[in-house]
Amino acid sequence: MLTEDLLALPDAVRELVAAEQRTEARLEALAEQVAALAAAQQRTDAQLAALGVQVATLTAAQERTEVRVGRMEGSVLEIRFINRAPAYLGSAGLHRVRVVPTADWVDAMDDALDAGRVNSTQRLDLLRADAVFRARDDQGEVWLAVEVSATVDTHDVARAQRWAAVLALLQGRARPCVAGYVFTMGARTQLATDPTALALTLPED
Repeated sequence: MLTEDLLALPDAVRELVAAEQRTEARLEALAEQVAALAAAQQRTDAQLAALGVQVATLTAAQERTEVRVGRMEGSVLEIRFINRAPAYLGSAGLHRVRVVPTADWVDAMDDALDAGRVNSTQRLDLLRADAVFRARDDQGEVWLAVEVSATVDTHDVARAQRWAAVLALLQGRARPCVAGYVFTMGARTQLATDPTALALTLPED
């Protein structure tokens, strides 16, 4: 005689099989959901990558625009300085201020080059000066090698000092002059060590 437990065993096995089938079905559904999520994540990653490229492109374009604007601002500032030089340099105690066109002093520089008093590097460097002025101060006539920049840094000061040193070889006496809206701390420290240098803070109007 079969016991009741043995008689119930087939039903239990069937229930286990059915439960297993339901579990496998849930696992398959879960796997499909995971696959869908993975695909969505891949699409998101691709979109983020494309967005990153767009942002990088826009950033590069913005940087190029800022460079162009900076150059334009610098050019406008140079022209304004040249036009208002008597007032700007007058505030530093100079008078009879005259801008000197390159053609008026380049011959002297070429003569100095031929004579070996300056070299070709110095010649080309001085030709990059924003402006050259002739004026008078409490010691007499002086030439000015001018660097104009919205923000004056140590590189600007060094350029003006180099130009003035070469200009002194040509004209006898020269001073470096830097002019701008703002001076970096490094620029001010460097200027403090050069008693001949002129530093002009320009108004923004």
